[in-house]
Amino acid sequence: MRSATFNTILSFMVGFAWALLVLGSAILFKFMFYLSSSITLSLFICAIYIFAVMLTILILETLGMYKKHSKSHDDLCRVLESIDEQLKRSE
Repeated sequence: MRSATFNTILSFMVGFAWALLVLGSAILFKFMFYLSSSITLSLFICAIYIFAVMLTILILETLGMYKKHSKSHDDLCRVLESIDEQLKRSE
């Protein structure tokens, strides 16, 4: 159950980050454009914002992949230990 809760929270955070990327960059661009009336500055600040949010998404996705890899690694270790015990018994 603990793993399912972790996956649910992680999935929600990734979805929220994507929504924040799309909506936040549009709102930030409009706000900066009206504030400074410079499209170059607005695009530059939006690019920094998009980079920061994409980095957050990358970290969250990597965390999810690491959790899946860790679970499969634990399963493989359990299988190898059982094979080792069977080999020791047969000798």
